[in-house]
Amino acid sequence: VVVWACAVFLHFTDTDFQQAVKNVRDCLLDGGKFAFSVKLGDGDGWSNEKMGAPRYFNYYQPDGLENALADAGMQTTDLQVYDDKWVYATAVRS
Repeated sequence: VVVWACAVFLHFTDTDFQQAVKNVRDCLLDGGKFAFSVKLGDGDGWSNEKMGAPRYFNYYQPDGLENALADAGMQTTDLQVYDDKWVYATAVRS
């Protein structure tokens, strides 16, 4: 089983991110994978770009993302930065 979340978790606060990852972990069987993408950067903020309405973004660095996944009970198996804009992560339930 794989849970894939493309550019979804970047809209969560740190607290909501932790809870959402725990929810995914709880849904996975042993060996199940969680793959997702978030924006590369630091901090958080609101943007009106592209949608014409405010959207919240939380930005991530690879080290911090790996630590956040571990805190939520997930083991990172792959972490890649793409195009200096995105972080792609794959993790399994630990």
